[in-house]
Amino acid sequence: MSISVSKRWPPSESELAAVVVRWLREQEWEVFQEVQATRGGRRADIVAKRGRLLWAIEAKRSLSLALLEQGVSWQWRAHHVSVAFPLGKGRGMGLAVCKWKGLGALAVTEDRVVERLAPRLNRRIGGHLADVLVPQQADYAPAGNAGGAFWSPFKETCQNVLAFVREHPGCTSKELVEGVDHHYHSSATARSALLHWVGAGKIPGIRVEVEKRRARYYPV
Repeated sequence: MSISVSKRWPPSESELAAVVVRWLREQEWEVFQEVQATRGGRRADIVAKRGRLLWAIEAKRSLSLALLEQGVSWQWRAHHVSVAFPLGKGRGMGLAVCKWKGLGALAVTEDRVVERLAPRLNRRIGGHLADVLVPQQADYAPAGNAGGAFWSPFKETCQNVLAFVREHPGCTSKELVEGVDHHYHSSATARSALLHWVGAGKIPGIRVEVEKRRARYYPV
């Protein structure tokens, strides 16, 4: 059966990735988007999880060398790795490289995914990718988004800080740090960093005032 696809599709990587996300969820995979494996490291567009099995998927608007390189980079972190691209924009040498390297190939249209090649099973993986998967990554930022948005431990800390300050307006730095879960290695580092980021306006919804030589936090 032949499948037609518009030459203008997809208008963006995020719309292509959204079809893949929907397809995975229909097969009862737990899906995480824009997953950063290590602090400051690269992000996988999509990580799907079923039981202990991890499937990393990178998506682009063509089956390019850059896409292939991204896919290969995840093979030591995930049991399966696939690349996703528009149907009709992946053939010949690109598919041959996928087969050679053990990458799965997903050809995508506006409403379906065609698995051209199944990914190889990587039995021994490292990197603890499963340890960084959190529920917020399911929908916080769409895979392939142009703005570079993604969920991070810092964003989680900011969310916790905002909630605490709203409940305890006028709290001190010590009270704030002791009252929230944060990603910093020590309380001293957390106090210093949060004072800096709030003062710089990087944690929206909070302001800091110095009262009797003591910093206090208030909701805006």
